[in-house]
Amino acid sequence: MVEMAMASITIFSFLFGIVGFVFKIWIINPLSTAIENLQKTVDALAKTINREQERTTDLKIKFAEIDQRAKSAHNRIDEVGERLLLVENKCNNCSCKDK
Repeated sequence: MVEMAMASITIFSFLFGIVGFVFKIWIINPLSTAIENLQKTVDALAKTINREQERTTDLKIKFAEIDQRAKSAHNRIDEVGERLLLVENKCNNCSCKDK
């Protein structure tokens, strides 16, 4: 009876080991491979996102510089326009033109 129980336990352990091995080969290994590939994809995506964030930051800085230059140019144009009006007014009021 004890020998029969020991034999049953041995056979059960052997079968359980085979089922575990098959489970590992058919299920665990493909899942591990899929997880590794997914991790590589996520890492690549994170790098791409970081590069794009850096590029966006650089573009924002350049845009701010260009915007500042445009404002400065508009101020200079306004100043030149005001000077031109002043000169035109002086010329219109000039007594030299009557000669």
